[in-house]
Amino acid sequence: MVELVVNFFKLDTTESLAPSIYDQYLVGYRYAVEALNIPNYRVVNVLGDENGTLNREVTEVTYYYDTDEESQTLQGTVTVHHIAT
Repeated sequence: MVELVVNFFKLDTTESLAPSIYDQYLVGYRYAVEALNIPNYRVVNVLGDENGTLNREVTEVTYYYDTDEESQTLQGTVTVHHIAT
């Protein structure tokens, strides 16, 4: 088993805007992740591959958000797409 970690941080910090997601899958598992819609924030950078195949190392995707004063209040979810091989 190998771990897939998804983080949601405020820009230039490690301050979480939402709980990180930690899931474990078999090596070779194909994954796809998406950013959360977080009220009053917008994604400005992504570190890591949002789509790929898990190898023997931990795979980490980090979304960085900055304030978005013009945004409307939205509720969101993160979606992990399970791709059959």
